[in-house]
Amino acid sequence: MKKFLYVIVSSDGISHELWESWEQYQALDEVGDDDDDDIEREQALWSTRRTLPELLREGWKPVRETPLGGGREGAYALVLLERDD
Repeated sequence: MKKFLYVIVSSDGISHELWESWEQYQALDEVGDDDDDDIEREQALWSTRRTLPELLREGWKPVRETPLGGGREGAYALVLLERDD
């Protein structure tokens, strides 16, 4: 059975897999920027996301890349990966 996964890749080399649910993204909104505890919580949330190189080492294969545009900060792409389980 094939599994599929999306990854966001930035032109500066940063990448991470997408969360499975919107609630996981909302957890990031609850994290503030001023408190050291909030910064640690945000880092803990992001540390659960695997990067594109990690996923490729785990046997995921790229299927399709979709450009998402860019701006002053750089360009982004959405990459669809698949793996047989």
